[in-house]
Amino acid sequence: MVENKEQDGDEEHAPEPFGGEEALELARQGKDAWNTWAEENPGRKVNFIEVNFTAEENKDISFQGFTFPGEVFFSRAKFQSIFFSGAVFKGEANFIETTFRQGVWFTEAAFKGMAYFTTASFDDVAGFSRATFEGNALFTGSMFSGVLDLHGSHFRTVPDFRGTDFKKHLTLNRMEVDFRLPTTDIDADMYRRIKELAVAARDHDRAQMFFAYELMAKRGHETRGLALVPNYLYGWFGGFGRSLRRPSAWLIGVWFGFGVLYRGLASKDSSHLLDGLLFSSAQLFPFLGASKGALGDAKAALFGNAALEAGVNALGMLEGGLGILFLFLIGLALRNRFRI
Repeated sequence: MVENKEQDGDEEHAPEPFGGEEALELARQGKDAWNTWAEENPGRKVNFIEVNFTAEENKDISFQGFTFPGEVFFSRAKFQSIFFSGAVFKGEANFIETTFRQGVWFTEAAFKGMAYFTTASFDDVAGFSRATFEGNALFTGSMFSGVLDLHGSHFRTVPDFRGTDFKKHLTLNRMEVDFRLPTTDIDADMYRRIKELAVAARDHDRAQMFFAYELMAKRGHETRGLALVPNYLYGWFGGFGRSLRRPSAWLIGVWFGFGVLYRGLASKDSSHLLDGLLFSSAQLFPFLGASKGALGDAKAALFGNAALEAGVNALGMLEGGLGILFLFLIGLALRNRFRI
């Protein structure tokens, strides 16, 4: 209770948000004057709610390189062409229902807290190239009438682009989205949406990555019980269709491991490990032309002319099934890697 009272007292004595004509006048002086003020006022809120930056006295303001020391509000503000390049938002950044009539650039901007762009209107270029988002980024319901550039941007958690409307192209080249645990019940839906955007942008690599994240985010929420088994197996064995190395390593491991088993079960003392590996190869690749001959030779070297025991036949069937699985995953990875 004492802690709550102290917090309430801090809120009561917190300074009013910096805004109005005083904040606009300081912004007109440029980033050096503004950032000096920001250093002297850590955590101070800034209020530009409903400010018309298209007005004659405000249209030359640029926020390039500005540092906002605390929560900042640009909700329902109106901009023409505006630069936030290199800006640092140390608290929440609120651009709810903001209108950008011409291009807006957040190039290399750093959002340390949550970034709200919900129901904002971007009438021209929306540039977020190399921007970093350490908190949640919400673009829900926004309208992008121009190009959206997310080239090289980095999201520490999945951004929310659900309900957004795109009229033109978007660029996701080198965009990074971290997968963070624990997941929530809406994360899979948000990954589904950015996967859809990646497909529309013909960015196959990111579409596959977001699909993998979607499957992992569904665990415990949309995917439960026995349905989790194929979900995990698909990730472990095939990297969700993205990995070529993983199923190849498993295939080699199966080939060698079963070869050692066959050699250990051999009834002829004169057999060698190479005979076991040859027998294993014939089980894995029965469709190859030389497999029948190799199978016969290896069988004779290991077990003679006697009929194979039930255990050896069972191992052969198991190995053949695993071979089909890993060959399928290898083919899937190749298709995903070289698809047009």
